[in-house]
Amino acid sequence: MILLLHQLILSLQNLFTMNKTKLLSILVGLLVLLNVITLCFLLIGMQRNHHNPEEGRKSIMNRFSFNGNQIKLFEISKTKHMKQSKSLSMELKDASLAYYNYSAVNEIKDSLYSNIESITQKIYKANQNHFDDVRRICNPAQLPEMDFFIKGLINRKRPQPEKRR
Repeated sequence: MILLLHQLILSLQNLFTMNKTKLLSILVGLLVLLNVITLCFLLIGMQRNHHNPEEGRKSIMNRFSFNGNQIKLFEISKTKHMKQSKSLSMELKDASLAYYNYSAVNEIKDSLYSNIESITQKIYKANQNHFDDVRRICNPAQLPEMDFFIKGLINRKRPQPEKRR
């Protein structure tokens, strides 16, 4: 123990007797290494958050141990839902842009707002229809886990309240 303490003191003395250029070079090297490590963590985090629909499909099929027929029915429902969701999302985006472009004309704005409400309602109905289709695909043993999974999806998409400072 005393030997280790003695070695540590000698190392510290060597550090302080080192010329400034060598000390600064070591510090710059450590900072560069720290930046590289930070970038690696950021890139790995970005890759994890990247949504891959194909992985999502496989994950669901594996999670619920779907058999061949269930997989086929799930694929049909998911493809139909994705096509419908994409179309409705584009429709909602266009309606929202029109709504904010005509913000000065109240009559037009009211009509556009009603259109946005209608499209939003269609999105909710499309999601509910897809969830109902998937529930019908499941056998009774799979239903509780599927319901839990669907509730998790809904909670995940809900915006989180901002933290007050």
